[in-house]
Amino acid sequence: MKSLLLLITLLSHHCLAAMVTVDGVDFTSLSAARTAIKDGSRIYLQKGVYAVGAYIKASDIELIGEEGVVFDNAIADDKAALVFTGNNITVESIECRNIAVKDKNGACIRFEGQHLTVRNLYAHDSQAGILTNRDAGNITIEYSKFERLGGKGKGVGYAHAVYAFADELRIYRSEILSMRGSGSGIKSRSKKPSYWSRDLQQLMVMIVD
Repeated sequence: MKSLLLLITLLSHHCLAAMVTVDGVDFTSLSAARTAIKDGSRIYLQKGVYAVGAYIKASDIELIGEEGVVFDNAIADDKAALVFTGNNITVESIECRNIAVKDKNGACIRFEGQHLTVRNLYAHDSQAGILTNRDAGNITIEYSKFERLGGKGKGVGYAHAVYAFADELRIYRSEILSMRGSGSGIKSRSKKPSYWSRDLQQLMVMIVD
């Protein structure tokens, strides 16, 4: 009986475990954690499927996912799964799928600040991967994978794996495996683009002055 009670207690605790930790404080969702996120916060996401996106205004943010964090059909501000408007943002270990919005520019990450680092992102079966605003500073993408993005028809638009306006765009050891229809793998309006990629199958790079 004691063993059964202990098992029930452990299971109950597991079911109530927080999915999001901000600066050491646990929350049951990204929505619940929103007001706790401030400049310099570290956000940790536990493994799971997130159906709601996040709009984060703060700067100097680290958003780190446990292996198995997936944003599925999760939209914030009618733009992306994750929308950042602050500066100096790092995102690690996130998967995005089925991200779509009405203007056909639904992205995994929409970056509207300056200086972004992305590591171990897997963006697929969505309208776009990463989109930035103008004057996005330095953009670094490492160990990431993009496939089956954009395309013509079925409401997915003419999108891109990466569309960046940056002082410097660095893509290192990443894969862009396939783009639907006429979407570009990389569309860059960056002053200094640099690419060291593992696999550029069917990749179209568009450099725009």
